[in-house]
Amino acid sequence: MIEVKVIHKRREAEWVYSFVLAPVQDGTLPSFSAGAHIDVQTPNGLVRQYSLCNHPDENHRYEIAVLLDPSSRGGSQAMHLEVEEGDILKVSEPRNLFMLENTAKRSLLFAGGDRSHSNSLYG
Repeated sequence: MIEVKVIHKRREAEWVYSFVLAPVQDGTLPSFSAGAHIDVQTPNGLVRQYSLCNHPDENHRYEIAVLLDPSSRGGSQAMHLEVEEGDILKVSEPRNLFMLENTAKRSLLFAGGDRSHSNSLYG
């Protein structure tokens, strides 16, 4: 696992926070390709997977977005309520189960979530 520091946390939408993660020590992070994800160990010890949102050429940071799951078993809830700027987290090296075809003229990546349940964390 790699130690990273949360250098920025921002509310992107009603149920979504983005997190910018940088190496604890100066340097670079392992490279990745579009569609890759990392495992993040949350403050409560759970490990959850989040897609990398930044450009693969940016090896000085990882950016993830976390949707608060209404039926959270603790992962997304911990990321939303417990993780703050300056915190140190442990993450895995990037993995990619959705490799893009390099010869494709165009690729489209999209993600979705289910917000059909009520959640009392944000009123």
